[in-house]
Amino acid sequence: MNTIIVYKTRLGGSKLYAEWLSEALKAPLMTFEAAGTEALAAADSVAVISGTYAGRMPLKGFIKKHWSILKDKKVAAVALGGIGPDHGWSKFSYWLLPRKIKKHVRYFKIPGRLEGGKPVEWGELKREHLEPVISYLKK
Repeated sequence: MNTIIVYKTRLGGSKLYAEWLSEALKAPLMTFEAAGTEALAAADSVAVISGTYAGRMPLKGFIKKHWSILKDKKVAAVALGGIGPDHGWSKFSYWLLPRKIKKHVRYFKIPGRLEGGKPVEWGELKREHLEPVISYLKK
């Protein structure tokens, strides 16, 4: 399966996870800005990775912008954050995704980095957090 990894990073966590995922899947990676229509169209599956900032996820805008291409592909949306998936703000971030996207895209929430070196409430950046994403994209 031909996979591409696209990411947007502010604090470096998304880039690190994208690099690890690229290694594990032997897949090319690029930033949101560099990911063009041709690259997305050529892929069978796409991992879209970004942080979560005050409930907002840049990955949402990327997926919406490219929905006409992504709707027929296997898509993993990987959101990084300082709080776990069961926290109210994490649920709110997920709720903001359009219904048509939630129905089609597999959503993953994993630990990210926080500004100012604050400790992450629920974990550190580790390759192991990508195991469910890797399993999903390899199916």
